Amino acid sequence: MFAIASLQVQAQSFDPAIYKVGTKYPGYIIRLNGDTSYGFVEADYRCSYSGLGSSNQSQCKFFLNESDRKPEGKYGPKEIKAYQIADMHYRSIEKTGMIKSTDFYLLVEDGHLSHYQSYMTNEGFSTMSKGSNETQEEFDKRRFKTLDYYHRPGISPFQYSELAVGGFAKKLSAALSDYPELSNKIKEKEEGYRLLQFYDIIKEYNTYFKTKED
Repeated sequence: MFAIASLQVQAQSFDPAIYKVGTKYPGYIIRLNGDTSYGFVEADYRCSYSGLGSSNQSQCKFFLNESDRKPEGKYGPKEIKAYQIADMHYRSIEKTGMIKSTDFYLLVEDGHLSHYQSYMTNEGFSTMSKGSNETQEEFDKRRFKTLDYYHRPGISPFQYSELAVGGFAKKLSAALSDYPELSNKIKEKEEGYRLLQFYDIIKEYNTYFKTKED
């Protein structure tokens, strides 16, 4: 878990009327040694367009002062633990498996097992235009694919869809193995601890660890 003072996770908005790429917003970075440096972070795109260029998921451009023209540093996900820009909190997470990668994931809900999102552009992104009666949110849903991940230190981030394709009990019980009682209920496929109860299981898991911390 990260010790972050007054972290409030809420619905983040990429609406250009609120969030302008290239603008500096108050924020901070958490360095590899755990130190926090406060300043300003320059807004980037939510994801690289068709895999090209930088984005919030690949780089944090950090300034000590809003008026600074040159950044104090441009940090990749292997160079800092986390960063915050306005109300958006990103954490560096390594995904293991056949293809290893380390990226900044946007925090949606904090907990012992946290909920994150990452983004990709959908096919035909570059030729799409916003309809006259279409909200920005509706337009963005057509342009971007949202990927929901769950992660805690010590495991690779995973998606609900990965559990649904066979091996739910085995995979989730392993992911939540640091709560043996709950993990065993999942492994034994007890009533109320199956695929359709995934979100209730995660809530029970996080409540257990929050109670231990209080």
